[in-house]
Amino acid sequence: MDLKRYFRGPFVAVLVMLLLFFIVFAYANRGVSYTPASTSRVVGDIYAGHVKSATLIDKNQTIEIVTDGNPSQRLQASWVGNQGQQIAAELQKNPPSGGYNVQVPSGNTVIGVIFSFLPYILIILIFFFLLNQMQGGGSRVMNFGKS
Repeated sequence: MDLKRYFRGPFVAVLVMLLLFFIVFAYANRGVSYTPASTSRVVGDIYAGHVKSATLIDKNQTIEIVTDGNPSQRLQASWVGNQGQQIAAELQKNPPSGGYNVQVPSGNTVIGVIFSFLPYILIILIFFFLLNQMQGGGSRVMNFGKS
């Protein structure tokens, strides 16, 4: 199998373009941005009741809130360990006017499959490259008698 033929053709260019497309698609579609804030400020706003809406993101251990002030701010903070349960309990006791939501995000399936198979594909490509180099070297030595 001659891999040079694949590398010279559009195969690699199309593969690189698809990979770049999936990476850009995964990171560009983030939505509304939140300003990073300290956890104490966000928790203080929740206890004081200055929160219009809140979103707990379980996988990243972050909370995103929209404050009730004039102008409202979009703040994001992280928590550790058991703080998430305490924040959720406080939101249940004193629910924001816009409500709150808990998200458990799941990754993009297509990108997950690509990245899970990428190491195997790279190993196979390296293996074929080495086999091609070994066969090319051996066949040139045997061609000595033909010239």
